Amino acid sequence: MTARPKILAVDHDPAFTEYLSVKLSREFTVIAANRSDEVEALAGAESPDLILCDVDMPDRDGYEICRRLKANAATREVPVIFLTANRTEALDEKRGFEAGAVDYVSKALDREMFGARLRVHLALRRAQHELRNQNAQLEAKMAERTAEIEASREALREAMHNLRT
Repeated sequence: MTARPKILAVDHDPAFTEYLSVKLSREFTVIAANRSDEVEALAGAESPDLILCDVDMPDRDGYEICRRLKANAATREVPVIFLTANRTEALDEKRGFEAGAVDYVSKALDREMFGARLRVHLALRRAQHELRNQNAQLEAKMAERTAEIEASREALREAMHNLRT
């Protein structure tokens, strides 16, 4: 994860993605996508730390965008937060979580609350990266120790054979 988190903002309204960019630019690098057909390629190329996605995109709705991102190995682990201008219903939120989103927020959310939610999800992502790295290091150490044990076993077998003969 980069020192300055990168957020991909997806909304069919360029004015809203510009608003998000200005609103979040102090803390985050914001990349905008205004067409649903460019999201997957942009997410793959830019490797964002988090994706903010409008639910009501014209060609492909946010749920389908999210499902596609989660089906792609390169973007599967990137948290997706749905944004909506409409009042959310429990069924809509359920559908969003089933598609793979980590949160569902109103575009009218208070700036401090919105920033706090972003920071929480980015902290969780950072922790996942750290755990993944620690697991890789542990696995490498285990493989090294296993090789050392096998070498010791082989040396012991050879010594036992030499003692017998």
